[in-house]
Amino acid sequence: MCGRFALGIAIDQLPQKLNETVLNPGSSDQLAKKSANHYTTTTSAGPDGEEHDVAIDLVSLDFEGNFNIPPTTKAVIIYLNKTDDGNSFDYVLEPSSFGLVPNFEKPKDPTPVKRGDKHGPQYSKELQSEQSKRFNCRKETIGNNKSVWTEPRKNSRCVVPIQGYFEWQKTKKDKPAYFVTSKERPLLFLAGLYAHNTNYNDTEIVKDGDKYLSSFSIVTGPAEGEGSNDLSWLHERKPILLEPNSKEWFDWLTPNHEWDPKLLETSLNHTNNKAYDVITSYEVDKSIGNPGVKGPEILKPVKKSQKGIGSFFKSGEKKTKEEPKEEPKEEPEEEPEEKPKEEPKDEDDGDEEEFKVEDLDDDGVPEDGVKDVDDVEDDGAYEEDAGEEVGEEEEEEDFEEENDEDVPDVKEEVEEIEEDEEEGGDEPGNVEVVEDENPGEDEVGEDDLDDEDVKAEAEELGVEEEEEPPAGSKRSKSKAGNQPKRGKR
Repeated sequence: MCGRFALGIAIDQLPQKLNETVLNPGSSDQLAKKSANHYTTTTSAGPDGEEHDVAIDLVSLDFEGNFNIPPTTKAVIIYLNKTDDGNSFDYVLEPSSFGLVPNFEKPKDPTPVKRGDKHGPQYSKELQSEQSKRFNCRKETIGNNKSVWTEPRKNSRCVVPIQGYFEWQKTKKDKPAYFVTSKERPLLFLAGLYAHNTNYNDTEIVKDGDKYLSSFSIVTGPAEGEGSNDLSWLHERKPILLEPNSKEWFDWLTPNHEWDPKLLETSLNHTNNKAYDVITSYEVDKSIGNPGVKGPEILKPVKKSQKGIGSFFKSGEKKTKEEPKEEPKEEPEEEPEEKPKEEPKDEDDGDEEEFKVEDLDDDGVPEDGVKDVDDVEDDGAYEEDAGEEVGEEEEEEDFEEENDEDVPDVKEEVEEIEEDEEEGGDEPGNVEVVEDENPGEDEVGEDDLDDEDVKAEAEELGVEEEEEPPAGSKRSKSKAGNQPKRGKR
């Protein structure tokens, strides 16, 4: 699938990138800018090798670039307009919402999307629901004549320019995020379908001056393939790439070409498609799961030192041990020369010095502000729990010391039991030894043991008491601390 991609290039800069990637690859020639929204050039990079006039039109300048584009967010699509002579190309660059809204879809529920005290425009809730269902289109489904894709497949085919797309790899232990991009080109192009819905023109969804609601879907296919086409190690689905200037490129984009089922195996080839020969991939930070993170920093590869916080602390321990060895020199003028030599260096831990403890989560990755991804919200609880564990140990030590000072006298307990027998006191039972708040009164439990058992055990304990080592030793404390518990069986 393809649910998130990067296009950090403003739409007014895309015509030049299109020229460098598609129209005149490898050329540094600038386009002729006729107006803020109109450019011209020529190209002979097509499959016929002939020179053609090219026009590039921007429908709107309402896209500033975004390195993290999820469904329902605005991106850019490129499609071809029909031309009168059939010998020129008119490329259209249009801001469009990620997630197809079919032309037949009509507004029903004006409920807006709410986030805290803020809310979106009317009908935004139902639109997001529709778009979340159709941000991807399976190539296997496009061929279905009864599907929602029947109309856009005819003459609403487009490409989606991207710098790369993100995908989460499913593993047994984790779900690392990867960025799939080009090794040598500024842009990749994904096969897509688009729609121009006019039913929302009278709502807040369509801005003043816009003629319709533009939206699109990205075509996906099985991840299996030959060589570079095989991305099954990453995910079971992949977006379909189109090779610029190829016959498949123009077969897909030319609006004069009606839908042909053969396009499923030619333009939407997922097995040995040349467009995949230029791709590469690397792991990136999981913060891309947060749509609010939109800057270019999310495209940086994850360094190995970021994967575990354990090595970070090991590095700190090494430096802590070595620091006491550094002693100031008697001659101050020699200190600047000696300090660099004495400073501990660890080549393996060089990258780790870039991060501070407070910049790392308890799971060993940098702070990213993403809930339920990198355990950022657990940081406070993690530190708090650690403090509680230390406190519990201290309380246990204090409790043991208090018990050592308040050891019950076994002989006194035996004397009290004998007095009870002489007076014909309580029935045989299990004597509960407690601190007597009211002297002279005995407290006996209902489920007490026989007095004979208690006396026998008391006599045994009395012998042990005589053989006890001096007070304060570990043995003395252990027996005294366990004595009250041995009264029960």
